[in-house]
Amino acid sequence: MRYKIFFVLLFAFVLLFAGLFYINFDKKIVKGYTLADSNYEIADETDSGRNFHHNAVITASNGNILCFHQNSTGHTMGNSITEYHYSSDNGETWVYGGVVYDNTSNNHESIGVSLGLSSNGTLVCVLGVRNSGGTRLGHEVILSYDNGVSWSDPFYMDGSSPSDVSAMSSNIVCKDDVLYAPVYNGLSSPYTFMVYSSSDNGKTWSKVSNFGVYSYSYFTICKMDNGSFLGIIHDDSGGKNYYKISEDNCQSWSNLNQVTGDSENPNIRDPDLSSIGSHYFLHGRDKNHGSNCYMWYSSDGINWVDHTLIGDSGDNNNYASYSSSDFYVNSGTSMYDLIITYSKSINNEDCELRYRKVFNVTSYSSSEEESSLEFAFVDICNQSNNTDLNSFGVNRWGNCSIPTINNVSDVNAGEILEVDYYQVRVSADSGFSSSFINETGHSKWFNLSGNVNRYGSHYYQYRCRVKVRSSD
Repeated sequence: MRYKIFFVLLFAFVLLFAGLFYINFDKKIVKGYTLADSNYEIADETDSGRNFHHNAVITASNGNILCFHQNSTGHTMGNSITEYHYSSDNGETWVYGGVVYDNTSNNHESIGVSLGLSSNGTLVCVLGVRNSGGTRLGHEVILSYDNGVSWSDPFYMDGSSPSDVSAMSSNIVCKDDVLYAPVYNGLSSPYTFMVYSSSDNGKTWSKVSNFGVYSYSYFTICKMDNGSFLGIIHDDSGGKNYYKISEDNCQSWSNLNQVTGDSENPNIRDPDLSSIGSHYFLHGRDKNHGSNCYMWYSSDGINWVDHTLIGDSGDNNNYASYSSSDFYVNSGTSMYDLIITYSKSINNEDCELRYRKVFNVTSYSSSEEESSLEFAFVDICNQSNNTDLNSFGVNRWGNCSIPTINNVSDVNAGEILEVDYYQVRVSADSGFSSSFINETGHSKWFNLSGNVNRYGSHYYQYRCRVKVRSSD
């Protein structure tokens, strides 16, 4: 009898062990990613007294990874401008790119930054703007048509009531040629959480819906594998994250539900979401663990597992602040990797900008997107007289004419599919090296829309951007 009881107990133990092993093994398969062993530095301002408090990262259409950040004397402001670093080798090395927004001469300070990439390759940068007294003025938008080399003049996201869009803490999502931005009115609590959208690659914006009115803070969204949207906010006093789901492109939202995890429930104060297919990543400053940056993973956007440290704060006087993330195709593995950037504040003043990678998230497949599509610029001609310029009237000036669409030798690529748009730049010298600034243009490129007034005998140069299917 004792032997029977022993074997029954032994058999039960074996089943239990096998079940536990199977569950853990299965989770490893579902997860399917590898976290880099350590985090690395993008930039260091620990000796200058400047602060990188808020940052955002995005992969441009040419494959470069761009990390934008505020640069200020204080935690949230103080002669605050926005600048960026970029990497052209999957984040292995970083180069300072320059300043993209400095309007301190007009008492406008940029305190936060969010990024988006439209389906035609336009980079969208949204900046939270305050005056030196701390009054929130609204969010201004700048656009780049050349992967971040040059930027348009700023304009308010909500031109009719700029201060209605006064807080934004997460990147912009693109779905079916439409950009969706999670914003909220941060003037006073309770806050109104909203989604704004743009169907013209970031040129104009309008409110889609109210996510809700709550005494919470921070707001992030992402696409779900089934075409829905997932939105997450944070309850600072209650120490919880909550989510809603929209099945109609952010027009309406489900009831509010708590975000839950396997070992503990997330308490991410400034959450940020990234998703690709059935892989979801939630990260930010985890208030359950001091001020360290943690990451959670989910295969459905609802159930979260693998609570993992991304970057620590170092000690009680430091903290790992805002984080951001985006996917890129690793040229060495043909897999999608994820890069997570975050700022590490030192004594609430000096700052380091750091990143950590998540490798082998999912396979890269050309069937998921038109991977062979590229964009190239075709120079049309220079113009040395002062004739008025009109929209799309390129063939009016001298011998200028729109290039033959099927003339592939102009772009050294494959089939030209279509002309995307035209651009013009103006300069006081034929080398286009002088600084020529007026209300219509600079020595940098601008989209050609409407009239460009003449200014003496200045030089005009035109080009068009074409969509190309690579011959590789």
